[in-house]
Amino acid sequence: MLISTLIGVGRLDPTVLAQIVQYCYIPVMNNVSLSHVDEALLLLLSEVPGISGYTINRLVEQRGYRAWAGVGTSSIYARLKKIEQRGFATSAPDDKKSGQGPQGRLFTLTTEGQKVLEHEVEIGLSTTREHDPRFNLALCGIHLLSKHRVDTLLTKRRHFLAAEQRRLERVFESQRDSLDHGARLLFERIIHGIAAEIGWLDTVLAEAWP
Repeated sequence: MLISTLIGVGRLDPTVLAQIVQYCYIPVMNNVSLSHVDEALLLLLSEVPGISGYTINRLVEQRGYRAWAGVGTSSIYARLKKIEQRGFATSAPDDKKSGQGPQGRLFTLTTEGQKVLEHEVEIGLSTTREHDPRFNLALCGIHLLSKHRVDTLLTKRRHFLAAEQRRLERVFESQRDSLDHGARLLFERIIHGIAAEIGWLDTVLAEAWP
């Protein structure tokens, strides 16, 4: 909706629109190998070895992963199968399951899965924009890393965001006179959002861990 509105403005330079899409709305991937759903599932597997799909579904609901990580009920079992095929998890029959229905399976994170998850958490903590859901997922996985490592990655993210802010400010200033009021407000809102995220990071980095 937002991009369609911008296109309808008419006076917005196509180059500026491309900059907005590239720098403001397309996440920086940086060799990401997991989808949001896969990362959320691996995070749960890292917490509870031998967890069933039913329990995973319940935890997804409790933690709101459906809303902000896009984990749907129908995708959980399909993604668990894919995760196992990629060697990131193993499964075994759930011998304790009672009642009707097919026998469930219990999933456990493998060493390879742990390594991939830690890599994704590191990327999420260091090179994500201010509204990227991968950063929220990475925050859920900081228990996998040492405090020193987390501080290093968050400091790297601060530098990354500062560079993004400067880049957008340069684009904005170069195009300011050709933009209408709505486009200027868009740039200003995004730039202020990055600045606010940097301020929050400064607070977090200055605090002592509990």
